[in-house]
This record gives sequence, C-alpha cells and structure tokens, in this order.
Amino acid sequence: MNAQTKSNYKLMIMYMLSRGKFPLSNVAVSGFMSSANYCSYMEVQELITELISDGDIIADTSGSVATYTLSDTGNDTLRYFGNNISRRAREDIRKYLFDNSYELRQDSNTEARVIHNNSNDYTVKCTVSENGITLIGLEFSVPDEESANRMAGAWKTRSNDIYNYIMDKLSE
Repeated sequence: MNAQTKSNYKLMIMYMLSRGKFPLSNVAVSGFMSSANYCSYMEVQELITELISDGDIIADTSGSVATYTLSDTGNDTLRYFGNNISRRAREDIRKYLFDNSYELRQDSNTEARVIHNNSNDYTVKCTVSENGITLIGLEFSVPDEESANRMAGAWKTRSNDIYNYIMDKLSE
C-alpha cells in the first residue's frame, strides 16, 4: 500500500469515527473497510495501530470489545485533510453506519468482562448501557475460565433476550 493510499484510508477511519454517535468497535471499523474492499483486515489493524500511536484515535480496551473514538488531534487532522476523502467513500461510510446502526450500537453498549479472582473462580460482569446509563448489570461467579468465557461470549448475542425476560418476570 503506497503512502497516499494509506493516508486516505486513515482519513476514512477517522471520518467513520467522527460520524458515529458512539465509540465504534474494531469489528465495525475493520468490517466496513474490508467488506467494502478498501483494504484487508490485517491492513486495517495496521492502520488502527498507527492512528492510536499518532494520537489520532483513542482505544478503549477495558471491556470485552476494543472500541475507538476520535481524539482532538484526530478531529484537527480530519478538519485539515478531510476533503481528501472521496465522495464515494463518504457515501459508503454514511450508508454503512446508517444500515448497521442498531448492530453497531449494540456492540458499543453491550459489555461482558471476565475477571480472575484470587481463588480458582471467575467473575463475569455483564452490562448493557445506553447514553451512559446502565440498563442492566449482572454479575456471575463461575468455577472455571472456560465457563466464564462462554458466558461472556453468549452475553453479546443474548443480552437483549435476557433483559426482556427479566423485565417481563419482574413486571408480572
């Protein structure tokens, strides 16, 4: 990938983060860039690493999913050089964010963390948040790492069903 192409792809990632109304996951950014045939997954990872290193984006790896936001430096860079992003690329990004807004928001707002306790057990902390407010938070103690990881993985796909079930049962 030549330097100009690399710069354009970095600008596209920053533009994507600027258009999102919440932090975007690694899966969202790399999914868009590779599915739209701009670059490969590995190239996206390299671009993200460089953007973090340059201070243009901020990574949050505290949860089970890495998410990214645009930094002030990134905003400045985008303001100065954003017009280098093609109209087609801008439209592709806007369409992707619009078409996938529900899934992207779920990725951003659904978290499951596995914590190894001092003893031989694990704690799985599961949350769903919206606009910074926790809608539901559950904490489970489990005996082994395999079970903890399985529960954390299941939370991403089943949290909505679990939330609805609990709300229905508590509202009876």
